[in-house]
Amino acid sequence: MKCWSIEHVFNHPWHIVVGAAFKKYPNPENEDILGIDVIKQRLRNGVLYSERIIQSNFHIPVWASKLGGFSGHQYSLESTQVDPKNRVMTLVTRNLNCYHLLRIDERLTYTSAADTAQTRLKQETTISVNLPFLKDFCERSFLSIYTHYAQRGPEGLKWVIQHEFNGQK
Repeated sequence: MKCWSIEHVFNHPWHIVVGAAFKKYPNPENEDILGIDVIKQRLRNGVLYSERIIQSNFHIPVWASKLGGFSGHQYSLESTQVDPKNRVMTLVTRNLNCYHLLRIDERLTYTSAADTAQTRLKQETTISVNLPFLKDFCERSFLSIYTHYAQRGPEGLKWVIQHEFNGQK
C-alpha cells in the first residue's frame, strides 16, 4: 500500500470553497472528468450527505491495460458530508473499476482555518494493488500518475472560485 497526502490553504472563506468544490468539474485544470451524477442526497441533523458517481478518463500506461485490464475510462463513488455548523466538508472517493486489482481511496477534508477568511484542505490517498510479484512497482506507478493529477486539484478549485464566485473573499 502506498500513501500520499498534501495540505493547501485557500484564501477564501469556507462556504465559498465548499460551494466551489461541488461545482469543481469541469474546469481547465482537469478536463479528464467526463461527468458527475448525483445518486443520493439527504439532510440529517443539519448535515448534508451526498453520493455521486464520477466518470473520468485518465492516461493509463499501456502495460497496465495489458497486465490487469485497467482502462483509462473509470468510474468512482464519491461520498460527501457537509457540516456547516462545524465548518467541515469531507469527501471520500473510491474507484469502482477493477476494484479487486486496484484500490484507490481518496479523502479530502475542508475545514475553516483559525482565520475564518481561509480554508484548509487536507488531501489523503492510499493506493493498493493486488498483483503478486508486481505490487510495489504497480503501486509506485499508479501513485505517480495519481499525484500528477491530484496536484492540479487546488488550481482547478481556484479557477472555479474565480469564475463561478467572482473571486469572492
